[in-house]
Amino acid sequence: MGQSPFSRNAAPAGAYGDRRHSTRVDQIIPIVISGSDASRQPYREATETFSVSFHGAALKTRNQIKIGMQLSVENLMEGVIEKAICVRVAEPTPGQDVHAIAIQLLYPRNMWGVKNPPADWQSAAEAARQAPAAAPPAPKVAPRPPEAAAPVPAVSLDLEQRTADLIESALQLLRGQVAGILRESLKEFEDRLRILEAGAQARIIQYSEKTVADTESRVSKKSEGCVADAETALMKMRRELLEQLAARTERAIQSAEDVLHEKIAESFPTHQKP
Repeated sequence: MGQSPFSRNAAPAGAYGDRRHSTRVDQIIPIVISGSDASRQPYREATETFSVSFHGAALKTRNQIKIGMQLSVENLMEGVIEKAICVRVAEPTPGQDVHAIAIQLLYPRNMWGVKNPPADWQSAAEAARQAPAAAPPAPKVAPRPPEAAAPVPAVSLDLEQRTADLIESALQLLRGQVAGILRESLKEFEDRLRILEAGAQARIIQYSEKTVADTESRVSKKSEGCVADAETALMKMRRELLEQLAARTERAIQSAEDVLHEKIAESFPTHQKP
């Protein structure tokens, strides 16, 4: 990733209130960020952190996000969404399409689901709860309700692994069903195509035998009509097979999604989003 985003292109000291004063933990956490980039184009990007703290994180992005820009951060595994400010930007490494940025949460908390965080995270959380309410750095962000400030219980590593296993199992099931449908449909299409081609050839020969005594123009017209019939039949057959393939694929995908939902429901009967 090149140089650390904490060592270059930093915003002026004090530009966004208190800087990071909680221990950083090197941890890769899948997240989704969204907002408007430097050209004011909306974006929504699935990415990951490589360092987190109670007050923010360092992460990778393909978007041009400048210092001072506000963005939303979603931790889908924890069911948490927070607003943040970009406070540092690192230049992309040559040959890489991603670069690092550092963000500061508008409402600091352990939104990352870190188990057994450093001690200063707890003291920072206590200080945040005891501090008087202050206006957020970005005027467009509404104050957060007090009851929503408490951290969401973290998902255990074992639970995360079980979730990943369920998702991978469902994906494998879906891939197998789609591949089976494709093989079956292609074989059926080839069989019908051979039958149709044989019938077309037989009709061409039959028409040719009946028109031996006719003039060259009549033979040509009847042959063209026969070929046109065959082409029309082939096109119709292809369209029907494609429609059947699409319907079967949709049913397979729906079946896989149902299996996934059932497995997740069985594994997490008491899991609730915050």
